[in-house]
Amino acid sequence: MSIERTSAATAPAYGAMTALYAATLAGSALLIFWVQPFFARALLPHAGGAAAVWLVALVFFQAALLAGYAYAHLLRLYVPLKGQAALHLLLIAIGAVWFLPPGLGEGFALDPAAPATGLLAALLIHLGLPFALLSATAPLLQHWFSGSDHPQADNPYWLYAASNAGSLAALAAYPFLIEPALTLGAQGQLWTALYAAVFIGTGAAAIAAMRGAAAAPHAGAAAPRG
Repeated sequence: MSIERTSAATAPAYGAMTALYAATLAGSALLIFWVQPFFARALLPHAGGAAAVWLVALVFFQAALLAGYAYAHLLRLYVPLKGQAALHLLLIAIGAVWFLPPGLGEGFALDPAAPATGLLAALLIHLGLPFALLSATAPLLQHWFSGSDHPQADNPYWLYAASNAGSLAALAAYPFLIEPALTLGAQGQLWTALYAAVFIGTGAAAIAAMRGAAAAPHAGAAAPRG
């Protein structure tokens, strides 16, 4: 009877945790797939619309994505959960202070002698850290979720569905809703606000994971034996 009461009491908490992780992952994916066409649009007057421009941008985005994954992997291997959360949140905050709102700034110009190098440098300087950190959010949150006492902790990969939903929402919304309705400046401000929301969600997810990790051994000890 007490076990049933405990399960009933924790069900809403597990539901809230599920919603928190799903919303944070969807938000981070939305920002990743929104900022790519945003920067392509910002670069258009300076670099033109040649295929080579987008190819260079793709190289940057893929490299930053891999850098984010590598950072998340090393963090999981060598840093305990509290340290992971503290470092990741600190870097997200630094990214917000130094890099946001996203944009090229006034007076930006590409060097005609080395446009590809200038394009890569511009993307790295103006977007590198926030993009890599957002890319690391999905593997980190899945790792945190898997170490919690959530009933689905053994299979956190369903969270990819939330991430994919955020990606699809950004790709569908940008050409039809965001770009026609908002200036680049307004887009940058809105993107920054959502980045702050993802920061808050990541912090809340870390707290939930640490509480869940602390409760997991006790939950296992209280489980009925056959």
